[in-house]
Amino acid sequence: MPKELHEAAEMDGASPFRKFWSITFPAISPAVLFVATMEIIGTLKMFIEPMIIPGLDPAWTDTLMIHLYHNAFEYFQMGYASALAWIMFVIILMITILNLYLSKRWVYYDYE
Repeated sequence: MPKELHEAAEMDGASPFRKFWSITFPAISPAVLFVATMEIIGTLKMFIEPMIIPGLDPAWTDTLMIHLYHNAFEYFQMGYASALAWIMFVIILMITILNLYLSKRWVYYDYE
C-alpha cells in the first residue's frame, strides 16, 4: 500500500479511523473477501472439533458433516449420506454466490 496515500490523508486531517476505512480497508478488501469466503466454507465443513469435544449433549454440537459421517460410516446409509453431501454442496454454493454478489458493494479492485 503506498505510504503517499496515508501521508496525504494526514495532511488533510484525517483521523486514524478515517484513514483505515478510506485507504487501508479498500486496499485489502479483496483479501478480506477471500478469507471470509474460505472461513464460511470451513465453518460449514467443521468436523474435527465437534468430534473431539462433543460437549455434554452431542446433539448440540452435531454439524452437517458429522451427521453425514454417522449415516455413511456407522449406519451404512450411503444413499442418504450422498444426498446430504449434495445438499451441503448446494448450501455452500448458494452462500458463496451470495457472498460474491454482495461483495460488489464493498470490494475495491485497483483496475476500476
